[in-house]
Amino acid sequence: DLLLAEADGRLVGLARHHRELESDGTPVHWLTGVVDPAVRRRGLGRVLLRHNLERARAVAAAAERLGLRPPVASAWLADTEAGGIALLAGAGFRPVRWFFEMVRPTLADLPAVPLPPGLELRPATPATARRILEADWEAFRDHWGHTELTEADVAAVLDDPETNLDLWQVAWDGDEVAGVVLVVVHEAENRLLGRRRGWLASVGVRRPWRRRGLATALMVRAMEALRARGLEEAALGVDADNPSGALGLYERLGFRRTMRFAVYRRQLAAADPDRDPEGGGDRDLAAHRPTR
Repeated sequence: DLLLAEADGRLVGLARHHRELESDGTPVHWLTGVVDPAVRRRGLGRVLLRHNLERARAVAAAAERLGLRPPVASAWLADTEAGGIALLAGAGFRPVRWFFEMVRPTLADLPAVPLPPGLELRPATPATARRILEADWEAFRDHWGHTELTEADVAAVLDDPETNLDLWQVAWDGDEVAGVVLVVVHEAENRLLGRRRGWLASVGVRRPWRRRGLATALMVRAMEALRARGLEEAALGVDADNPSGALGLYERLGFRRTMRFAVYRRQLAAADPDRDPEGGGDRDLAAHRPTR
């Protein structure tokens, strides 16, 4: 599922494929491609995309006997990545959903927001982490592209060296998790880009506790925790068509849209040579996938 491209012993590109099963039974094959700017416009992007499609077709053919819905190939791109957009368009991909990256450029002026009555904050621990993740996944059950939580998902979070349970903000109602804000700091990325940013990687409130201001209260506490760690700004990703009105909530809290991304999709036929990439640029096929 991973192909590396080298030139003179130096990594200059990669293609990556992974598969998810959405809650409606649709197999989605996510394709990611990255090309070093120094070697773009030489056809490497087309080669990587072709490899990704061939790999996705092979995996889809092996799973066909399960009787799932027709598979689709998907990729993420920012609106600014004109070369990648042209490459995907030439391969039959079309935009189907849009997302925003949003940034609050300062953590110095956070509002005071009380926790709704009857709820309390408790520190996340290794013993409660799975329940917290289950609650977070449940909160997104009615969102576009939802997938069910798997053991691999849990392991990916808990085994990630950047996972810091101390930063998670979790509201409890007795023994029930009411709402969650999962927080992460990408230290290496911050050093590379010369910034002090923390990410609100997921903001989820379960149905019985919605419309009570819980998301706002948890987000403010998450940003307070980031500020206490010496961070200077907060960022998050949001579905432009989020059904819970999250976009407006984030804007009221001081977040501003900084970049728009689109999900590009096409049907994944077992053999479709006429739709293989033949033109366009070879910029990143999907350099970034916004957080939930």
